[in-house]
Amino acid sequence: MVVTSKIIHNIKTLRLLITDRCPYRCFYCHREGMKEIFPELLNVADYRYFMNLLKNHFGLKEVILSGGDPCCRSDIWEIVKSIKETGLFSIIITKGMLLDKLGAVNQITFTIDTLDKNLYSKITGVEGENLKKTVFKLIEAKSKGVKIVINTPISRNINDDRKNFEELLSFCQKHKVDEWKLIEEMNTHKKIYREDLYLEKYAQKMGIIKRLKRINGYKLSLNHHGVLITLYRCHCHAVKLLKRYIQESLFLDPAGNILLCMRNNRKVKLTDLIKKKNTGSIIETINNIDFEKICPIIKSK
Repeated sequence: MVVTSKIIHNIKTLRLLITDRCPYRCFYCHREGMKEIFPELLNVADYRYFMNLLKNHFGLKEVILSGGDPCCRSDIWEIVKSIKETGLFSIIITKGMLLDKLGAVNQITFTIDTLDKNLYSKITGVEGENLKKTVFKLIEAKSKGVKIVINTPISRNINDDRKNFEELLSFCQKHKVDEWKLIEEMNTHKKIYREDLYLEKYAQKMGIIKRLKRINGYKLSLNHHGVLITLYRCHCHAVKLLKRYIQESLFLDPAGNILLCMRNNRKVKLTDLIKKKNTGSIIETINNIDFEKICPIIKSK
């Protein structure tokens, strides 16, 4: 079928939430702000078709597998293989406990809140000894040439102290981590973030930046003692500070819905269209999404 629809959106990144299942019970998890569990309705062939469509019609470059913990899916490595066959860059975001092999993945992003076993257990809800499994898999992946990124969600008065920062910095230096992302904790409740500079104040306190200055956008990357550190603003907070919508990725949940906003649970269902390979209707549906009108922060201005 020849598709002649004019493409409105430029989608470089697709984030596939391939499962809601997760062995961890992190208190800051996005599940706290979501109202339902999504069934896993899409299979490897469905994902391959949808990725090819986005690549050919919307300029897709990379695919991020997340969840839940994507390693809970038994077919995760088949999905990774299909990403490679599509010619896209593949990323897995995981805490690492269930990572049983590496396959053909280009990048693994390990979420590591702390290297303190007791604090790790408090944050994640699992035994602190599981942290060893994560570190072991990280070292193994690095030795095999996989790009390694560490995500550290910064939670106020929990893991935002200097000791935690210095230990993780040393870890990144020792294992030559490609990037360390310090992420401002996401507020999934209805109350909009107040305008403060917590992320900047934290970065200044740790010596990452010298002067207190608002981050111009939702992220700032810089080299700190040989480690590429990226400060990530919570998306909702960034929108409020910048007074404009920022489109990062297209999110697709396990049931085949495009997730539009975690605050108001808005979504667009594509399941049947993907199953039927209705390319024209999918393109039209995505083109008709007005992200700015959906964003509650923009609407509240």
